[in-house]
Amino acid sequence: MHSLVMAAFPRTEGPARAAMGVLHRVELDDHGNCTLLVQSNSIPQWQHLPNSALVARDRTSIEIRDLDADLATVQPDSILLFRVLANPTRRIDTKTREDGRRRHGKRVPLRDHAARVNWLLRKAAAAGFELVAGWSGEPNLRILDHAAVRGRRGTGDEARTVTIEGVTFEGVLRVTDVSAFRKAVTGGIGPARAYGFGMLSFRPMR
Repeated sequence: MHSLVMAAFPRTEGPARAAMGVLHRVELDDHGNCTLLVQSNSIPQWQHLPNSALVARDRTSIEIRDLDADLATVQPDSILLFRVLANPTRRIDTKTREDGRRRHGKRVPLRDHAARVNWLLRKAAAAGFELVAGWSGEPNLRILDHAAVRGRRGTGDEARTVTIEGVTFEGVLRVTDVSAFRKAVTGGIGPARAYGFGMLSFRPMR
């Protein structure tokens, strides 16, 4: 899916996904219809996709929305509905090397509900928002398990298969830092962004 999405963008020197701010998420509705959401700082050229990538071109619709216009409406204390497909993880076997630098260990998924909530709370604090509590005093939040995503990491003989577990967080947030919130929306939150995780979507409360 990463290769399919990036086929709609021109080649660049260096990491193309980061250079063009590309994030994506695949969503399925109750009828099995698939929607591919793509966010970027340049307009993708979907006409370059092969016919085999689509169910049928006459049944495929493309809609482009200006994210900057939505972000312009965000103010301090804005209350927003949000959704993010995230990859909550923690690192194990992280050690300090002889030169004093940290050696990052392996990422393992968080499967405990409380650990997932705490992970999101930490990300929210850095991303300029906080979770709004419901009547019970707990965060107004729904957590849905997502099917594991399998892909390849690396190239050639060094390529290896990776399995990434994700969850969908849906809830209500309050913006505390507009600049940090904008950065989180445009850059994504958490790991595995090239695999369809981390895109933070929002809309105003109705």
